[in-house]
This record gives sequence, C-alpha cells and structure tokens, in this order.
Amino acid sequence: MVPHLAARWKYFQGREASPLTERSAWAESLVELTKELVAAGRGNVEMVVECSATVNEPDNPDEARGIDVVLVGRHP
Repeated sequence: MVPHLAARWKYFQGREASPLTERSAWAESLVELTKELVAAGRGNVEMVVECSATVNEPDNPDEARGIDVVLVGRHP
C-alpha cells in the first residue's frame, strides 16, 4: 500500500514522499490503526488516507489542510 500512497502523494503534492516521514508513518500507523479497528469490532470500515480538506491552512491560504485518515462506514 505504501508504494500506491507514495505515487498518489507525488501526483497531488508534486513532490516525492519522504522515506523518513510520510512513508514510515504510513507503514507503521496504518497497520496499527487497522489492528485497533479490528479489535474494536470495526474492521469493516473503509479508510480514506491522505486527503485534503475543503478549507486551506490559515497561515498559508494557498495550501490545503491535509487529513491523515477519514474512517467511512455504518454503525452496526
């Protein structure tokens, strides 16, 4: 999944994803989040990873706010 996320990052951000920040965070935190969701009985939700908010950063109006993960699903 990390190569796919890195390719999408480059497409949308216009630069390579850093091996020490973005790539390692994806490799570690997404696995941990998945484990936690499964343990909580929520393994059937979808994760939308690295998306942009509809509002921009207040300090830099040309830069969209980044969202790490959005969970999408239905309450059982």
